[in-house]
Amino acid sequence: CSLSCHILLVFRSFGPVLIALALWVDALMYSLIHAVIPWSWMNWALDSIWDFFLGWLLLVLLYRLVPTVRLHLKAIMIGAFVASLLLLIGKESLGLYFDHAISLKQIYGSLGLVPIFMFWLYLMWLIILLGLQVAAIVHNVAVST
Repeated sequence: CSLSCHILLVFRSFGPVLIALALWVDALMYSLIHAVIPWSWMNWALDSIWDFFLGWLLLVLLYRLVPTVRLHLKAIMIGAFVASLLLLIGKESLGLYFDHAISLKQIYGSLGLVPIFMFWLYLMWLIILLGLQVAAIVHNVAVST
């Protein structure tokens, strides 16, 4: 079994622990940023940069390990950049929607959030697949030239 196969086996075994660890590190960074920097706009900027970097890093690992076709690392990094940027924009847009839209809880109760959550999950996977498609296109262009 290759190195990527071993890494996938480890992730299958320890995946939930690694996800919990990533969430803990994210919460730790969030509290550290807010404890050190008193300005709200700077907190927002650093939170966004951290979220972008963490998403980019996870997508690079995902795009490198999961596909059966080996892509150039540069193509993977570009695809992960596009996907991470779109995920960050989507996350901020969803937050703005929840802050400023009519409360669905008042209209439909807590069940009204289920379709919005499902739609956001669908959009996230479309963005992740779009980033992988961008990586494949960049790889094919680099190989053909």
